[in-house]
Amino acid sequence: MLRQAIGISVLPNASIAILNFLLICFSPLDARSENWVVKQAEPTWTWFEDYYYLSANYFVACEPQRQCEVGTGIFSFGKPRGTVKMVTGQEEITVIGIGSIHIRSGDGKGPVRAGIVQRSAEVFTKTWPSMFDKTN
Repeated sequence: MLRQAIGISVLPNASIAILNFLLICFSPLDARSENWVVKQAEPTWTWFEDYYYLSANYFVACEPQRQCEVGTGIFSFGKPRGTVKMVTGQEEITVIGIGSIHIRSGDGKGPVRAGIVQRSAEVFTKTWPSMFDKTN
């Protein structure tokens, strides 16, 4: 009855499962849901986002009952050259400097749905030398 009232009954079972997954896994209190980057990560590395920060924190979520391998840093010669971490459920990661976030399935069960959202970031700042000031 409730499913019909909110319009879920018209969705196929797969859509209901995906909707539940997104609502349950991707709802940290300090991250807005519209900023999530959600993709199907293949057994090979799948690009999610580039970054250029002094440091930044991201939430990474993996499909329930599955494992994702998350790689950060410069992506070169087919793999990330920074840190590589196994994630089950939802975890927070920290990135530093310039690079990208790549994710692949880590449990050998084929493709997996995964998502990332930025929690916080400290940007690079540049202080110009006084010779560029227009006050002289």
